[in-house]
Amino acid sequence: MGKPTVTRFGGCARASGVCSIVSTGYCDTYVHQIRRETYGVMGRAETVIGIMMHRPWRLSPQRTQLPGAQPPEPDVTAPGLNIVAAWSEASSPTKLEDDHRCVKYNLMSGTSMSCPHVSAAAALLKSIYPRWTSAAIRSAIISTATVKDAQGQPITDNSGGLAGPMAYGSGHIRPSYASNPGLIYDASYIDYLLFACASGVSGITMDASFPCPERPPLPSDLNYPSVAVTVPFNGSVTVNRIVTNVGLGPARYAARVMAPPGFSVDVRPKILSFRRQGEAKKFWIRFVADSKGLAGRGLFVSGSLTWSDGTHFVRTSMVVNIA
Repeated sequence: MGKPTVTRFGGCARASGVCSIVSTGYCDTYVHQIRRETYGVMGRAETVIGIMMHRPWRLSPQRTQLPGAQPPEPDVTAPGLNIVAAWSEASSPTKLEDDHRCVKYNLMSGTSMSCPHVSAAAALLKSIYPRWTSAAIRSAIISTATVKDAQGQPITDNSGGLAGPMAYGSGHIRPSYASNPGLIYDASYIDYLLFACASGVSGITMDASFPCPERPPLPSDLNYPSVAVTVPFNGSVTVNRIVTNVGLGPARYAARVMAPPGFSVDVRPKILSFRRQGEAKKFWIRFVADSKGLAGRGLFVSGSLTWSDGTHFVRTSMVVNIA
């Protein structure tokens, strides 16, 4: 198939894409239409990975959850602003009382538009790595996300201001990078039951065959590809993680830390050497609050930890606050 072309039809566009007809007009009811005009016909669809729009990315205004506990939300962001989406002809495109048009497609924004993009990326990864767990797939998507737009500038919010982890999580997904993440943070079904136990939810509530142990691991030790912790004033918190080498062979990764303002961050070991694919290595991250730093009590600040072998960049977003 050649390069996609776009042709204008009275304000609408025709492009090589999904095989369908885009129409608009007015109607009396859902079934009986008074007038319908065809503005464009789209050809067959082709999935293309790694092509980016050369324009700044902006996030639509959506509610986010403060990361009071691990894991934080949101995980990532994905294309979700002004997406051409299927639309019920039972409703007008604006939902206004005096709008009686019937359309098959409409411009929509929000997490309902982003979610299908992430789901498709997960499906592609599952087809490439059929033995990967859902946690491994999520790790690949999260740890390879970017906090820069297509022009290499920081992602902004809908008002043009600088966005952050509260808005985009670990960043904007990059499926082509997720297909070769280098390292993954894997977690099992039991790991999530233990996380539920440590969070105050009875394991039996989730699985009748799994009673909670007396001392489950700390919630912050769930092997998640991002970190959200609360550090006592003038105190410290240590979290543990395990990464698995999914590269083709031996590898050597070095840690690079961007500490959140008002905190010092120590990672040990700072070098992870893998002799083969599938080998796992443990490390820990210690956060120490600095009373003379910029962070105040209740203020959330962010940083990152990136493991790199020169080819892969496995980024872990870190959000911290002082109790």
